[in-house]
Amino acid sequence: MGRRPGISCKVYRGDVFLGEAEVFPAAKNSDGKGQSSPFPNTNEIRVDYLSLPSERCLPLSVLQAISPFALRCKLQARSDADHPLLNRLYLSCFQERKNAVVVTGSEELHLVAMPSRVEKVSCFWCCSVPADIYASCLGMLNLRCLAIVFDLDETLMVANTMKSFEDKIED
Repeated sequence: MGRRPGISCKVYRGDVFLGEAEVFPAAKNSDGKGQSSPFPNTNEIRVDYLSLPSERCLPLSVLQAISPFALRCKLQARSDADHPLLNRLYLSCFQERKNAVVVTGSEELHLVAMPSRVEKVSCFWCCSVPADIYASCLGMLNLRCLAIVFDLDETLMVANTMKSFEDKIED
């Protein structure tokens, strides 16, 4: 059983070429064929910036709490040996709990570094969220102003400010 072919593309950070990768769309159309690449230019991916590090949760957990059905595609490097800059981006994101972010107008595509179980190459999951939502939630999580409670039934997000804590203490 062979691996299904992906959409071939080049990955850049700004104008710096990082390497080649394949995009595997997550959803299928009604005719059973995979959707096209979620990136503005299907032949290339241009990373605009890296997110802040997530201090309390894994980046995918934060993205799933914000937008639970946001997975758009999976991105897999062709070969780590041939593309050391792409591998360096992957390792940086994985170890520092950051995302590579591609801005596409009113939404952001977050490339989350994920371990690849099948092939030992750099692998990213691409999730879409409205612009600036991830940075806002991550900032509150890191400052411990936002709590995410994971439950088997649902995910709940609760924001507490100093004023709400003071009100609770007074009551």
